[in-house]
Amino acid sequence: MFWHEELREEGPLPIIKAAFEKPVTGDFTLLLECSSGDFGDGGDLWSPLLEYRNGAGMFLANQLEIMDHLHRVPQACLLLRGLLRYAGRAVPAAAAPVPAAVWVRSGSPAEALLRKLRLKGTWLDSAAGLSSLSPGLLVVEAGLLNGPGAAEAVRQAASAGSRVLVLPAEPGGQEALARLLDRPVHIAPHGTYHLEADYVHAAVRGISPVDLFGFDKVFLSPRDVVNRELALHRLEVPDAEVLCTSVEGTAWKDYFAGQHTAEYSRLALVELNRGKAREPGDFLIRIAAGEGEIICSQLLTEADSDKSQRLYTRLLGNMGAAFADELLIRDKGDAEWAVETAMVLPCPPYVDYQAMKDYYTDPEFSLNNLGEGLYGWMKKKNAAPTEHC
Repeated sequence: MFWHEELREEGPLPIIKAAFEKPVTGDFTLLLECSSGDFGDGGDLWSPLLEYRNGAGMFLANQLEIMDHLHRVPQACLLLRGLLRYAGRAVPAAAAPVPAAVWVRSGSPAEALLRKLRLKGTWLDSAAGLSSLSPGLLVVEAGLLNGPGAAEAVRQAASAGSRVLVLPAEPGGQEALARLLDRPVHIAPHGTYHLEADYVHAAVRGISPVDLFGFDKVFLSPRDVVNRELALHRLEVPDAEVLCTSVEGTAWKDYFAGQHTAEYSRLALVELNRGKAREPGDFLIRIAAGEGEIICSQLLTEADSDKSQRLYTRLLGNMGAAFADELLIRDKGDAEWAVETAMVLPCPPYVDYQAMKDYYTDPEFSLNNLGEGLYGWMKKKNAAPTEHC
């Protein structure tokens, strides 16, 4: 989709002049992804078109320059018509909010993540509360299924019409999971940084492919981030619907986690990984149970990961969850209006500080997008949520 006829050497002219930073919390669906930006720092951090839901309502936020091109570009008219149809449809695309119950271990990473998402629901202390639940959404930690009758009680809730989300299981928990799913289960070590969703399934619709890619610290990137594995163990469950699988046979782990980026080795690593690629693992599966369903997720619950928060927000939202994010009524504080990032470079003791200062404060000096200069490579430092520059 292009607004302009002109095509330059670097590609077509931009179709947007500004984009939204991808939200971390709140029931957002990223309808479009940006592609271009500074090397390793942009593009996948932004969205020009997103949807926000709260209760029974929703709104679309758009940065595409539709109205400026409505009378000249046919695609603009088609896009506007599609957006109006989407916003005014009689049947909502997402599941209506349902009563939710949460049963996780106190102080666990799962609890920290769900609290941060501000998931609305009843928090249970034991399996005893499961019998009195009305059909709705039930989020349970896999490690709690080992208790007497726990797996059977959760399965009974699903059979009665509840949607059950089981948070990551570890080796040793397969027997309880097998009782829950009523079929054999094997949990095997399988770390992965890269997942692929099957968007045919409603539970994963709207999950961003970018959030399924755990490599944020790419070669030469100035961002103050780390690479994270998205999951550590795969599930092997016969006849289960597979919603998310790992992407194998790429060189990304060698490049970005292993830092093997020398020019002479890159092509060899591509061929080496392609030749020794293992079979993809299953990390998000679905089983029908009576009137309800059980979804087992092996995606790590990391409260300090933006991608983990967005993944579970979208997954829970698709299952009918509601969130007390208060985005429509909360005022931003000083820290949220302050400078979020700065480019910094320490001055070692052996370097002439005044000369270094004169170099960087020269009016003729221009810092490129990689932060490189005479005295080294600058790094981007992000302010913590409680800090401001």
